[in-house]
Amino acid sequence: MNRLNHKIAILILSVWGMSLLQAYAQVPGGYYKMAEGKKGHILKTALFHSIKNPRVISYSALWGAFKRTDMRPDGRVWDIYSTQEGGKAPYSFDFDTNRCGRYHREGDCYNREHSVPKSWFKEAPPMFSDLFHVYPTDGYVNGRRGNLPYGEVGITSWVSANGSKVGQNTFGGYTKRVFEPIDEYKGDLARTYFYMATAYEDKLSNWKSDQIGGNRYPGFSQWSLELLLKWHREDPVSEKEIRRNEAVYAIQQNRNPYIDYPELAEYVWGKRKEQSFSFSKAKNANTRQGDDSARRPSPPLKMAVITDTHYLSSALSIGGPALEAYQSATGRNVADLHAVFDEVLTDIEREQTDILLICGDITNHGERRSHLDFIGKIRPLQKKGMRVFVIPGNHDIAVPDAKAYIGNAATVTESITPDEFAQLYASFGYASALKRDPASLSYLAEINEHTWLLCFDTNRYREQTTSSITSGRIHPETLQWAFRILDEAKQKGITVLGMMHHGLVEHMPYQAVFFGDYLVDGWQDAAQQLADRGLKVVFTGHFHSNDVSSFTSSAGNTLYDVETASLSQYPFAYRFVELHQDRLSIDTRFVDSIPGKPFLQKEYKSKFEKLSRRVAANRLKQIGFPLPQETLDALTELLVKMAVVHAAGDEKTDAEMTKAVETLQHILGGENAGIESFQMDFPPADNRLDIAL
Repeated sequence: MNRLNHKIAILILSVWGMSLLQAYAQVPGGYYKMAEGKKGHILKTALFHSIKNPRVISYSALWGAFKRTDMRPDGRVWDIYSTQEGGKAPYSFDFDTNRCGRYHREGDCYNREHSVPKSWFKEAPPMFSDLFHVYPTDGYVNGRRGNLPYGEVGITSWVSANGSKVGQNTFGGYTKRVFEPIDEYKGDLARTYFYMATAYEDKLSNWKSDQIGGNRYPGFSQWSLELLLKWHREDPVSEKEIRRNEAVYAIQQNRNPYIDYPELAEYVWGKRKEQSFSFSKAKNANTRQGDDSARRPSPPLKMAVITDTHYLSSALSIGGPALEAYQSATGRNVADLHAVFDEVLTDIEREQTDILLICGDITNHGERRSHLDFIGKIRPLQKKGMRVFVIPGNHDIAVPDAKAYIGNAATVTESITPDEFAQLYASFGYASALKRDPASLSYLAEINEHTWLLCFDTNRYREQTTSSITSGRIHPETLQWAFRILDEAKQKGITVLGMMHHGLVEHMPYQAVFFGDYLVDGWQDAAQQLADRGLKVVFTGHFHSNDVSSFTSSAGNTLYDVETASLSQYPFAYRFVELHQDRLSIDTRFVDSIPGKPFLQKEYKSKFEKLSRRVAANRLKQIGFPLPQETLDALTELLVKMAVVHAAGDEKTDAEMTKAVETLQHILGGENAGIESFQMDFPPADNRLDIAL
């Protein structure tokens, strides 16, 4: 037997890891070049030419965009009309379930607030859906504000739960009714108004209000300008604003210069409007330092990876002969899966994980009830601020043999369609996707401003007739779509990670020959082209094993396939990937016990061996080796031991495998080749790595 000659990918994430450590983005080089050395109205016009013509999205698409621009750390809507200083709120909104509709009181729902009221510019595009001034806010509070200008209230007629007010203005001689937000967001809204007066300088003359519009410069009434400058000075740029600026920039491809360089407001309208502005000498708010090169490192970002949960709703798996027979035939832990899954989710939450990747085979056979229950298990993590990205596996969509196992009967139950999958998992990647593939359920997600996640749908559910199809492929149209994304990423200096269900790279010798169904069709060509286009790493599942493998193209570009084992079967494994400024740590964990079963690993290792023995014997019989039964039995046992160590990762030789090798060698009567000849991997280990970056 040949030794598995794969080098372990100890640097699988080093390329992109450093990018994730940047909490704040730099302004693209030369972005404000036209404004260098300008002052007053000339400076404002130069900034206009830098940020004009934003690529605004449709008004309906704003709902999905808010998930990228206005998400609180707990995963809820960041509503400036209800969220108080410090992030507290008397109520909160879910992005998907709390959209307005009708409302009768505060806390009923949220809608899309034009901070510059749409009536002022006659609801004209592109202002109507410009994200820089459209915020998600409580519908009722938004209604109370109406089209009132912002101001400072003296005599109050109404106060919101977070302290926003409606009443008579007391600032600058303007005495009409106004709306006053809380101090926490006054600077935010002032800089929003500065942006709007700059980005739409050529349209301001047609805007009608007591606050903004009427002329190109200054673009504000005098009392309003003095108020907004006051708010701008008293409420400096916050981390929330910086992150929102970056998120909107990723969508619209333009920026708010008054967030990037807060001093600009003084040089355009304020105390320094007679002085020329120099970007090289100014403080960039993104850096919190005196120059663009200095950045504050972010805390470590932690990702969790789970796959192949094969989750079956408890309503569809009531104990009895039918369930027992199914578990025996498949080796899946249906009866104990819920307890295992709870242990994993508890650990992921305890570790304060930032991002959760789910690499397919979410459900047992695509049962609608299982999908809904699974989402119910994950949703609490999302609401606490964790971002979750999913991709389907071959057991998730349009499975004809989706069944419930109740008592003595296995009965057919409802599966879901591809469109329904995208709808059900909208908040788990699809609604916030940067791009969607028309040919599949593949999509592109943003991890941060420097890193994208390319999620491949590699399944063949449209061809299924009687059962799920194990093999996978990347549709030619999808591959071309991915190439365009990777080319774009390379031009922008963005690192791309991948996620798919099927393997992209072999994980053992001759896997394509003996276990080809667990790789995408034409994997070598696909890996070659994706590596050369810049894909660095892909997270996979499907093979129910822990293994890291690599592929180097003929041009010398390396792609790493990080395969994670199943949660439905021995060894009940999941991974953490933690990124530090100076190192990358990969930690694979295992569920060793659950309530009532302190020896879970031992019990299910025995079941895994039994299943592997049956599979190996059948496979050898199919191949038809002309060997004595004693030899076939010994070879089968060795294959079983190899399967066990490969599934668990860290393929080190133990006493059981040593004995199996020695038994086979004795029967064959050959020389002792050494146990290392039967190893399936080289150090370093697959499961626990600490890598200097």
